[in-house]
Amino acid sequence: MSLLDGARSRLRALFHRDAAEARMTEEFRFHLEMQTQKYIARGMSPADARRQALLDFGGVERHREDLRDTSRPRILGELAQDVRFTARSLRQQRGFAITAVLIVSLGVGATTALFSLANTLLFRELPVTSPDELYGLNEMRRGASSSGLEGRRIPYARYEAYRDATPDLFAGLAAHVFVPVSMRAGAGAVPVQGALTSGNYFHVLGLRPAAGRFFTEDDTPFVVLSHRAWQDRFGGDPAVVGRAVHIEGRTYTVAGVAPRGFDGTVVGLTIDVWVPYRVHVTADSVEQQPWVGMFGRIADRRVMTSAAARLETIATRIPPEVENTTVTGAYLTAMTGLPEQIRAPVGGFVGLLVAAGFLVLMIGAANIAALLLARAVARRREVAVRLALGAGRGRLVRQLLTESSVLFLLGGCGGIAIAYVVTGVLSRITLPGVPVAIEATPDLRVLAFALGISAATGLVFGLAPAANAVRLQLAGALKDGSPSGGSARMRGRSIFVGAQIALAMLLLITAGLFVRALQRGLALDPGFNPEGIVVGTFNLEPYDIGTERGRAIQEQLLGRVRALGGVSAATLARTTLLTGNSHSNDVSNLEPDSVRLTSALNIVDTAYFGVLEIPLVAGRSFGPGDTRGAVPVVIVNETLAARLWPGRSPLGRRLRRSEREFEVIGVARDGKYVNLAEEQRPFMFFPAAQHYSPAMTLHARVRGNQARAIESIREELRAVHPDVALELAMPLERMIAFGLLPQRVAAWLIGAFGVLGLVLAAAGVYGVMSYQVAQRTREFGIRIALGARERDVSRLVFRRGVVLALGGGLAGVVLAVAVTRLLTALLFGLSPLDPVTFGAVAGTLAAVAILASWIPARRAFRVDPMVSLRSE
Repeated sequence: MSLLDGARSRLRALFHRDAAEARMTEEFRFHLEMQTQKYIARGMSPADARRQALLDFGGVERHREDLRDTSRPRILGELAQDVRFTARSLRQQRGFAITAVLIVSLGVGATTALFSLANTLLFRELPVTSPDELYGLNEMRRGASSSGLEGRRIPYARYEAYRDATPDLFAGLAAHVFVPVSMRAGAGAVPVQGALTSGNYFHVLGLRPAAGRFFTEDDTPFVVLSHRAWQDRFGGDPAVVGRAVHIEGRTYTVAGVAPRGFDGTVVGLTIDVWVPYRVHVTADSVEQQPWVGMFGRIADRRVMTSAAARLETIATRIPPEVENTTVTGAYLTAMTGLPEQIRAPVGGFVGLLVAAGFLVLMIGAANIAALLLARAVARRREVAVRLALGAGRGRLVRQLLTESSVLFLLGGCGGIAIAYVVTGVLSRITLPGVPVAIEATPDLRVLAFALGISAATGLVFGLAPAANAVRLQLAGALKDGSPSGGSARMRGRSIFVGAQIALAMLLLITAGLFVRALQRGLALDPGFNPEGIVVGTFNLEPYDIGTERGRAIQEQLLGRVRALGGVSAATLARTTLLTGNSHSNDVSNLEPDSVRLTSALNIVDTAYFGVLEIPLVAGRSFGPGDTRGAVPVVIVNETLAARLWPGRSPLGRRLRRSEREFEVIGVARDGKYVNLAEEQRPFMFFPAAQHYSPAMTLHARVRGNQARAIESIREELRAVHPDVALELAMPLERMIAFGLLPQRVAAWLIGAFGVLGLVLAAAGVYGVMSYQVAQRTREFGIRIALGARERDVSRLVFRRGVVLALGGGLAGVVLAVAVTRLLTALLFGLSPLDPVTFGAVAGTLAAVAILASWIPARRAFRVDPMVSLRSE
C-alpha cells in the first residue's frame, strides 16, 4: 500500500509541475529541423519528412498544439488514439508483449478457473423457479438423529405432520432422501443414484418436464428419469415415457424426464431417477425406514419474522416416533445447493484455492510491473520528445496506463480461454462408483470477474511504472539519453521482486504444509488394516422379502464370496469405516453414578474383527452363540469404556440403549471411524445375528486383481438375487482416500502455483541483477582498472541479490505465520508453523535466489575495463 501511496503523491506533483518544462527546447528544435531537412533532401515531401522526423524522436505523430488543446472534451478520441498507439508499440516489441500476455494469462486463468468452481459451488442458484423462495426445514433433536446431504433427517410420517401443520407458512413442503438403488431396464440390474421423494417434489421446485410428466402422488408406481440418465442409459429415446423399469426388483412406469441441467438439489450430486417414497418404502419399523430431509417454498416472506416461533411450537407438539428422543425446535436455512453442514468447510477450502490463484496473479503482475519499469528506461527519449512537444504529464501517464491495461486485458482474454479448458477438464472428471459431477463452465459472472480483475490489476500495477516513466530530466534525456531517476526505478523494481518472493514463499509454505498433512494422514493408524480389502453395498429392504429370507440371502452371498478364488476372507457390516457415514444413539451405564452420552455404532458379522484386523484389548469377539435368543451383547471401544466405567473393567457390565440392556463382552482398540481428522470418539459394535439390517456392506480381503474380484462378487450377488446390484464397489483404500481429497488437491494445485511463483520470482531477481550489472558496467570497469579483484566486484552484485531475497523471504515468512493458522482443521494435527516445512521452503527459495544472483554476478567480474570505458 505504501508503494501505491507513493505513486499517487508523485503523480500529484507531476500533474502540477510548471508547464514551461514541457516546451520544446531550442536544442530539440534544431535537431528536429536538421532531421526534417535530411528527409526532404531524400525526396520526401515536407509534411512526410516532418512526420518521419517526429517518429525518429519517439513516435509522436501529433502536433504540439493538438496535444495541448483542452478546449473541448475529447476523452473517447484520446482513448482510441492511445489504444491504437499501444497496438503499434506492442507490435514493434512482440517479445515483450507475448511474454507479458502469457504471464498474465497464466495468473488470470488460474484465478478464473478456481473462481468458476467457487461460483458453481457457492454462488450459482439452483435451476428451479424462484430459488430464493426455497428453504430447508431442520429439526433440533436429542437422542436418535440422522443427517446427510439433504440436511437433518426425520421419519417420513413426521414430515407429513409438518406438511399438514404449515399450509400458511409454506406454499408447498416436500421431502427427499438420496439413496443408491438398483435399476434394471434390460438384461441386468445396474447401480444408479436415486432420490425417494414426496409426490409434490417437482411442484414445489416449480419445474417443467423435458418429456412426459411428473408423478404427483406419494403412492403411485411412477418414476422420473434425469435428463442425463435419459441420454446416457436410454439414448434419448422419446418412447421411454410409459416404459417399464425395475427399481430394486419392483416394476415402475417412466412418467417423464426432468429438464436438462437439473440433476438434483445438491450441486455436484447427480440423481438418475426419482421414486415416490410411499411406493418404495414398505418397512413398518421407523428405524428401518430411510429418514428424509425437508424443504419448502415460503408462501409469503412477511411470515418469516414469525416462522421461528411457529416452527418451534409445531416441532414440540408432534410426538417423536423413536423412544428416548426429544425435539426441542426447528429452524429454516436457505436452500443454496450446498448442505448447511458442509457449506462453510467447502467455502473455506475453495476460497483458499481462489486465494492461491490470486497470489499467482499478483506474482505475475509484479513481474510485469518490473518489466514495465525496465521498459520505461528504454523509452525515456520517447517520453522526453512527447513532453517537449507539449504533452502534459497526466496525459502521458494515462497513455502509459492504457498500455498496461491493454496488456492485462489481453492476458485476461487468454486467461478466460485457459479457464474454459481447465473447467472443461474438471467437468469431465468422475470418481469411480461415486455419483459426482461438477459443471463449472464459466458464466457471465465469471467472465465479468476475469475481465474486471484483469483491468483492475493492470491499472494498479501499471501506476508506479507510468509515474516513474514521466519523472525525468527533460534536457538531459533529449541531449544524450542519460537515465533519470535510475535509483528510484531500481528501488521500484526491487520492491516488486521482493513482493514476488514473499508471495511465492507463502504459496510454497502452504503447499508444503498440505504435503506434510497428506503424508501424516496416510501414516495415521486407522485402527484397522484396509490393505487388500474391497467393499460393495447392497440393500434388500425394498424387496419385501422379510427378515428370515433376508438373513438367508446375506449368509448365502457371504458363503459364495468366501469360496471365490483369490478371496481369503469376507464379512458383512452395516457401515463402512472412514467414509463419512455414521449412525449414533444415546447410551448410558447402569451404575449408581449414571453417565449418559452419545456413541456411534455399527452392526457387524462375527468375522468382522478378524477380516479388518481390529485388535481386541480385552474380552472376546462375537461368536456363533450370539444369536437372537441369547443375551444381547455389545463390544465397545476404549474411549466408550473409559467414559462409562472410568478406572474399571467394562467386561460383564451392562449399558442401556433405546430401553434395551446389553452385556459388554469385549473392548476394541480405539481407531478412526468417520474420518481421519476426528478426535477419539465413543464407538460400539453390535452382532448382525441379533440386529438384522437389510442394507449391508460386504468386505472381502482379496489376493491379486481387485477389479476382477469386484466383478466376481457382482456375479455372485446377481446369482443370489438378479434384481440386486452391488453399489459403491471399490477397494477400501480408494474409498478412504476420498477423505484425503482436499489435502491432495491443495498439495498439487497450490504446489504447482508455488513452483510457478518461484520461477517468476527467480526471473525477477535475475532481471534486477542483470539490469544493475548493465547500468554499472562503467563503474565495474573503473574498479577493475584500479585493481579491484574479481571476487570483490562479483560480491557487490551477489550481496544485492541475497539482500533482496532475504527481504522478500522474511516478508513471506511473516505472511505465512499469519495465514497458515487458518489451515489447522485440514492438517491432521500438524502445526501450521511446522519447522520442517518452513525450513525446506526457505532453503529452496534461498538456493534459487542465489543461483539467480550468481549468474549476473559472474558476468560482472568478466567486464573488460577497456571495452566498458571506451563504450562510455
